[in-house]
Amino acid sequence: MKNKTTIIFCFLILLALIFANTYLSKTKPDPLTKLKLQYFSSNGSSRFLGQLNLWYWFANQNDWDNAAKFETNLDQIHFFKLNNQPQQLTQKINELQDKSNKDAQDYLLLAKIQSSLGQNREAVQSVIKAHQIDPIRPDLDQLFYSVTN
Repeated sequence: MKNKTTIIFCFLILLALIFANTYLSKTKPDPLTKLKLQYFSSNGSSRFLGQLNLWYWFANQNDWDNAAKFETNLDQIHFFKLNNQPQQLTQKINELQDKSNKDAQDYLLLAKIQSSLGQNREAVQSVIKAHQIDPIRPDLDQLFYSVTN
């Protein structure tokens, strides 16, 4: 009898935890839970938007492996990947560094990419080179003095 009572008590606690979890996830969900609920919606457009938002969430977290799981049927992500995925950015850096006649704009783009990859020293050097090429450009001049001071 005591064993049966213990099993019923554990079952009731487990049931209470499940209900509490369900209630809290519906009333106060975190952003990722909201996106997952949207993704599993029965409405087709909400499901597509949920898929796109989940992909964007993981991409912004720099979790490209999980983002790749949501890429099917998403044509809109190509531009974002080109400008944010580390492999794509490294490829852009290599292309810019291989370019023979770089202008100030090339060095600014190089600095932007290096900065987004956390290569801050290289980004400052790129800004300095851009300023050497075009020292009278006002936006470049302001950027140069903000990073060298």
